[in-house]
Amino acid sequence: MIDLTDDIEKALNLHQYWFPGEFQNSVDSIEANNSGWLLDWDEGAGEEWASFIRNREGSAILHVKRPLLFYVKSKIKLSEDLPSFLVKVGCSDMRETVLEFQTTR
Repeated sequence: MIDLTDDIEKALNLHQYWFPGEFQNSVDSIEANNSGWLLDWDEGAGEEWASFIRNREGSAILHVKRPLLFYVKSKIKLSEDLPSFLVKVGCSDMRETVLEFQTTR
């Protein structure tokens, strides 16, 4: 089990929202370093997570409003040009229940 409490609190407290243009720059960076992955995100529908999928399998999700990325370490390559404040949480599989978050709210 991966405890995400610290990572999510960091994303919520350290840098609450993306600076203008940085979400799209991060999407572009992930796409450039991972050929063949399709971005699945419907901004008009109000979706808050952008997914990167290939062969119907998701391997990364990037929050649209907050700098938070979940990704499968063995499938997604991250580059150094992603913002330093982006909280990156790597896991072994997006389908397994391996993530945990505890809140006191």
